[in-house]
Amino acid sequence: MLFTTSVFLGKTGTVISRLPPKAYAALRSAFKAKMSLHKNTSAVSILDMCFDLTGFKTVTIPTVSFQIIIT
Repeated sequence: MLFTTSVFLGKTGTVISRLPPKAYAALRSAFKAKMSLHKNTSAVSILDMCFDLTGFKTVTIPTVSFQIIIT
């Protein structure tokens, strides 16, 4: 379990959401593994999962989903 306290994830009018560091590290690791065909490029500010897609006509972006368990 990555969250032991309440976390808000919702539409806030921005494309950037913040996750607790442990949850973000797990998401980043899994996402980068799925994007392993594409080389990383320089991060831009807080956007640290940037990829060089030069030369690709199509790119499959991994699906990200969250499951909320209410106890």
